[in-house]
Amino acid sequence: MLLRSLLGITWRRSLYILSYMTVAKSGLKHLKDDVERCLSLCVEERIRGLLSNIIRVSKQRTDAEKCRNRTCVTSDIRKQIEEMNQKAKEEWERKHGGEEKLLVCRELNIKFLIY
Repeated sequence: MLLRSLLGITWRRSLYILSYMTVAKSGLKHLKDDVERCLSLCVEERIRGLLSNIIRVSKQRTDAEKCRNRTCVTSDIRKQIEEMNQKAKEEWERKHGGEEKLLVCRELNIKFLIY
């Protein structure tokens, strides 16, 4: 039903003109209504088949593109560098953190002694 409404009057008029041109070329006098209906149904069925094939092919095409363009990250260099920097920073803080704490404590002791 939807396809019939999509085809509308334009297809029927075109089909009507083409069928009567064919009748005139072949020397017939007129065309019965049954022949018009049969031609209309044939055209409608053919267009429905073409549309379904186009839709099917377009879905396959997009699926193939999705698979083809998919990238798989096996190693993330940025993440590895960030992890190495974090470890180096933690080690530096462990080594120098104790010294800084002693310096801070000494400064606090000196301040308390002065006041």
